[in-house]
Amino acid sequence: MKFNGIDSSAFPSLTVTKKGTRQTPKKIYEDYGVLPGTSRALFEDTGQYLPYKRSMAFLVKDPADFRSVTVWLDGTGNLEIEEGGYYKSRVAKTDQEDLLCGWRLYEVEFEVQPFFWLGSGLETVTLTSAGAISNPGNLPSKPIIKIYGSGNITLNVGAKSYQLTDVNEYIAIDSDLKQVYKEQLNQGKKLVGGFPTLNVGSNNISWTGNVTKLEIKGNWIDL
Repeated sequence: MKFNGIDSSAFPSLTVTKKGTRQTPKKIYEDYGVLPGTSRALFEDTGQYLPYKRSMAFLVKDPADFRSVTVWLDGTGNLEIEEGGYYKSRVAKTDQEDLLCGWRLYEVEFEVQPFFWLGSGLETVTLTSAGAISNPGNLPSKPIIKIYGSGNITLNVGAKSYQLTDVNEYIAIDSDLKQVYKEQLNQGKKLVGGFPTLNVGSNNISWTGNVTKLEIKGNWIDL
């Protein structure tokens, strides 16, 4: 397993004794109470999910590794514990116990963001003409789309259209972070229509205006 880019094999005397289990995150609902005069509860699906805790345990045999393991199991980072992707996570709690044999037990509670991020979602897909991109995840994704071109541009993603104004060289849309930018400059006022999402399966993409290419990072996710 890896955490924050560092593989557990970097610590020769460390053994992962408990990996925890993947969970289905709880969905968030907006509760409006009970409809007057009925037994019917009113609620709305927000489309959002809650993070959850994943407990892991590690045994470290060599005291020379104690300090470096303690530093490693701290903070935030990507938790790579299953093939094909990672979880965005943070260390919520760490308990250490020195055993009679001289080994040290680390019991770590990770707070895991609700989605499993597919490694393939970090790959860049380039389009120089209208085409399609396929989302292999099981939920709609919030991609990063970089549009190279100039002037006023209409970007079509599936059945939705997004207007971009006064583009100069390129503009980037990060639908996950809800940001529009060029280099370090905020370009939010140049986007109309909201932030694009990529539905599960095939998504047709086209545009009008002066565009030389699109670069898309899908940010594919699974529950």
